Amino acid sequence: MGVNMIEINEDIKAIEIAFKNGKLQMPPKIDSDVDAFCTFVDCTEKPRYLNINPFHWCRVNCCDLNVKKAVNDYGGKGVYGFRLWSLPTMYIEADLHCVWENLDGNLVDITPSIDFETKVLFLPDPKIKTVRLQIRGDKPRLPLRESLYEYVDFLTERENEIANAYPSDEEIWNNSISFKRLKKKKRK
Repeated sequence: MGVNMIEINEDIKAIEIAFKNGKLQMPPKIDSDVDAFCTFVDCTEKPRYLNINPFHWCRVNCCDLNVKKAVNDYGGKGVYGFRLWSLPTMYIEADLHCVWENLDGNLVDITPSIDFETKVLFLPDPKIKTVRLQIRGDKPRLPLRESLYEYVDFLTERENEIANAYPSDEEIWNNSISFKRLKKKKRK
């Protein structure tokens, strides 16, 4: 069966609904599925839950820029890796992500979430040096059920056809909402 002729099953329907409704979630525990994902992306580091503690000036969707500013202002360094999302027992995917390692050696996610999430499951990966994908199909995805393998291959193949174009860091920063403004919007 070719990628264009995927037979829709209940698992695919569930994944599509999760994507459409933004229902992928941080994996609730570090289990064999998360371990399988770490092996899949060839990472020997251990995933860890981090609190999200943004500075008032931090911007949504600007993890690397937030970290660069924190390192410039307070010291420490940036740590690149993956932020993990899942539909438990079915599917795991990851976004490239950057967190701040402060002078005490603690990892802190300083990038605010538009949904006001307070924690993230972060997998540091020393091989990663950027949060910008060359093509969207570079996004790591792992189906946890055989019934989803072809579908995930299809997603990746479809996204491989679309090249990413990024504005300048200055444009990204200036057009992203700060944590301070985000909190004000939430209060209204």
